Amino acid sequence: LISPEPEITVLDRDRSLDEIIVLACDGVWDVLSNEALCSLLQHRMRCTDDLSTVCNETIDTCLYMGSSDNMSMVLVAFDPAPRTDPKCKLEDEKLDAILLERAKGGYI
Repeated sequence: LISPEPEITVLDRDRSLDEIIVLACDGVWDVLSNEALCSLLQHRMRCTDDLSTVCNETIDTCLYMGSSDNMSMVLVAFDPAPRTDPKCKLEDEKLDAILLERAKGGYI
C-alpha cells in the first residue's frame, strides 16, 4: 500500500557521534548499503565542503553502479561531520583536471 503519510521516527541525537543525516530515494539505497554510503560521504566531505557537490557526486556514483530508480538526496551535516582536508581537496582538484582534459580529447 502506498500512502502519502510519512513514517516518522524520532531519535535522540548523540552529539559526539552523529555526523550527518541522509534523506534519499530508493535509487540511492538500491545500490549502496548504509555503510557504503556513509564511507563514500565521509570521504567526499574531506575533499569538498560543498554538500550540493557531494550529493551530485553520490547520485552520479549510483547511476554508474546501475541504479535505474528515481534519485534525489539531501544531506544535513552536524558539528562533528568530516572537515575538508586541504591535501585531499588538492588531490581531488588535480584528478578533476586530468579527467576534464581526457574528456576534451587531450589524451593519447
